Amino acid sequence: MARARTGSSSGGMIWAVVVFAFGFVICLVLAIIFATQIKAAKQNEAAAVKSLDQFATAGERREPDIVEITNGTSSVVGVFRDEITRLKQIITGSATSSLDAIKDEMSKLSMPDGQTLMREIRRLRAEEDAAKDLASELTKKYEAANRRADQSETAKNQVEKDYRGSVESLQKELAELKKAAADYEKKVAASRATLEQQFKGVRDDLQQQRTNSESILAQKDSEIDMLKKRLQSIESSRRSPLGGQVNPATLADGQIDSVLPDQGRVYINIGLTSRLIPGITFEVFSRKTGVETDPTGTLRGKATIEITNVFDTYSVARIVRINENTEIFEGDIIANAVYDPRMTMTFFVFGDFDIDHFGQSMSIDKSRIENMIVKWGGQLAAPREASGDKDAGILPFDLDFLVLGEAPKKPETLSKDEIDPGKIEANAEAVRKYDRYFSLVSEAKGLSIPVLNQNRFLTMVGYYKR
Repeated sequence: MARARTGSSSGGMIWAVVVFAFGFVICLVLAIIFATQIKAAKQNEAAAVKSLDQFATAGERREPDIVEITNGTSSVVGVFRDEITRLKQIITGSATSSLDAIKDEMSKLSMPDGQTLMREIRRLRAEEDAAKDLASELTKKYEAANRRADQSETAKNQVEKDYRGSVESLQKELAELKKAAADYEKKVAASRATLEQQFKGVRDDLQQQRTNSESILAQKDSEIDMLKKRLQSIESSRRSPLGGQVNPATLADGQIDSVLPDQGRVYINIGLTSRLIPGITFEVFSRKTGVETDPTGTLRGKATIEITNVFDTYSVARIVRINENTEIFEGDIIANAVYDPRMTMTFFVFGDFDIDHFGQSMSIDKSRIENMIVKWGGQLAAPREASGDKDAGILPFDLDFLVLGEAPKKPETLSKDEIDPGKIEANAEAVRKYDRYFSLVSEAKGLSIPVLNQNRFLTMVGYYKR
């Protein structure tokens, strides 16, 4: 019994060893097979990864967009192919366009390098918007211009209407004026005929008067020598008490008795007994030099005095002018070209004067000149026409001075067609005045009579406006 159990146990162990060895061999074979398969799988994996990297690297496969694509049903290449197709469709309108064809189209548009389609599109869109705004503004201006054109057309129509109305009115007025002008021409023609007949008679009379005047002048030429001899006789009667022919204007009329420089006054040794009146002026000269005239014949001393108060044998005078660095002394002599208690000088005054320098000559100032002469001891010569002499206008033979106003301008010759009586008379008067003025100048020169204009006369008599 004991042997039987030992034999059974040994057999079981053998079978166990056999089974273990068999299992080990199988496991070893399987391990070798698995190892070979794993190595092949790794090689395949490496090849697959390498092949996959050609399409997308590991980093790119981890990007969110790629991960989102891989999680979907489409492949990455399919998605990209679809997007490229859509882009081609968007860019060119054709899904079959190639990249080179797209580049050619873009080069035709002259797009600069580096310029993207979106930027160009945005630029073009901005230009389009600006063009739309400009078009809108131009449309508004066009509409406003149309409105103004309509308004202008309306205004034009109104102006044309007003113009036509004005033309019609003016045409009516013109017709009336033409009728009035025709009537006036008829009246003028009638008046002209009458005036021409009158003027013809006036011209004939003037021609006859001229002929008579020329005849008279011829007769008077023969009398000039006689008049000169008479003038010499008159001048010879005016001889100085001291003897010899002298200029009466250079004779002393008195002297300074005393001087009041603080009061600007002097006393002189002549008065009422010497026919002296207030207002007369005298020139003051030094006794050493005596009374002198300047090269123009004007009496001008170192000072001028004016008589203010007159007594029997003396008078008071105020100093109205004195030269610089000059004094008046007792014993200085005084003289006035007009004043002479022993002799009366004769003056003939003609023309218009402007004593106060108003800028316009006036006839009334002639009366003022004549009053000065009379007031200061002179005598006015009566014109020849006052005596009824036919030779009116000839200067008196015993004249001492001829005083002339401003020389008149030569009158313009009137047209032969002038018919205004007022203008004709005014022109004739201006011609007579002009001829008379220069005739007197010529006569005075021929008779050696001194001619004084306004300034020389006022200076000679010592007139000072106060």
